[in-house]
Amino acid sequence: MSKRLLASTAALWLALLALSIALSTLASIHDTLPGDTGTASWLQGLSFPGESLADTVRSITSTQLLLAAGGALALLLWLRGYRLEAQVFAAAHEHERIFGSKPRGMWVPECAYYPGLDDVLAEAGIRYFLVDSHGMENADPRPAFDVNAPVYCPSGVAAFGRHPTTSKLVWSSRVGYPADYNYREYYRDISYELDDE
Repeated sequence: MSKRLLASTAALWLALLALSIALSTLASIHDTLPGDTGTASWLQGLSFPGESLADTVRSITSTQLLLAAGGALALLLWLRGYRLEAQVFAAAHEHERIFGSKPRGMWVPECAYYPGLDDVLAEAGIRYFLVDSHGMENADPRPAFDVNAPVYCPSGVAAFGRHPTTSKLVWSSRVGYPADYNYREYYRDISYELDDE
């Protein structure tokens, strides 16, 4: 397997793991809300028999590639001081509470980075995070291997660039899973197909 394909595969796997964490957290909250539609029950069906979704994710990720996600979808770029620390530490705490281990990495909201964010991540015990590809492309100095190798911040925390090709497979409405008929059919809004009358 080529290094580029391996990096793309690893990035996609990390994206799927981050999504599974978000879904399991959402599901644990969702079934307790008024108007519950059974999301958590449906997600539970995705797990291994006799295990919770969190247990399944924990089993699959015994390699410690599991990432924490931000405490909420707050763009960390706009947060400073205790507000930023609250998001990062809450995410790390929830990860440990749900999965029984401290996270090594973090999928920061919107893969956004600014100088100094890595200091807070390091303080929370985070060793690496993901940044959008343009974060690597516009870095000064520009990384020798672009998004194909990590860049180490002054704090020692590693930044991994999200590969554009892999991102398209996840997010693009033309080539990614959102382009798939089954995904589009599930999220179809019939109100756009009705007559105005």
